[in-house]
Amino acid sequence: MMRWAIAILLLVNFCINPLILTAQQYPFVHYTPKEGLVSARARHMFQDSKGRLFVATFNGLSMYDGERFTNYTVENGLSENMINEIVEIANDSFLVFPNVNKLQSLSHGKLKTIQPANGFCPVVNKLIKKSDGQYYALADEGLFLYSDNRFSRLTMTSPDGRNSNQYFTKGIAIDGKIILVTDPAMGSYPSPCYLMIYDLATQRISGRGGA
Repeated sequence: MMRWAIAILLLVNFCINPLILTAQQYPFVHYTPKEGLVSARARHMFQDSKGRLFVATFNGLSMYDGERFTNYTVENGLSENMINEIVEIANDSFLVFPNVNKLQSLSHGKLKTIQPANGFCPVVNKLIKKSDGQYYALADEGLFLYSDNRFSRLTMTSPDGRNSNQYFTKGIAIDGKIILVTDPAMGSYPSPCYLMIYDLATQRISGRGGA
């Protein structure tokens, strides 16, 4: 129960104004386009296995190696400048998800567009990996299993028997379930934020709450 409580609290934080989380101050180094960052409007950030920092922004993707930024935009291979997600899948190999129906890879500094096996790619907002190695894509079009270079839409049945696939933005996989954050307004701001608990075994929504 404690793990569930922690997971739900983390996701609720996505629906709360981050400005209230200012209890303790730490020294920060600020990076802007003046220092080489492609854009100051960041959407997602992570550190890879080599310690490099990747920043997905509204205007491209930046990689910081501790000394300088390497930037990627539509001018050198991105399908769209707005980047939703980047995920490390192997040593120096990444999946890149622009804010369009495209899947790209970044391997050893080279961008490449990947054609899914079934010819379909949703607009992926987040890719999460379960402990069993399965990848799940949270997308504008719903929830998908990503396996063997194929996106397969998962059935989502609500307690009233209706299909509940919708726009998903964030999520955490835990104990055979995925806790999802959805934005019914699809981008209008401000908008309500909902938590949904999806059981992968039964393909049913076992809970839903607003925040």
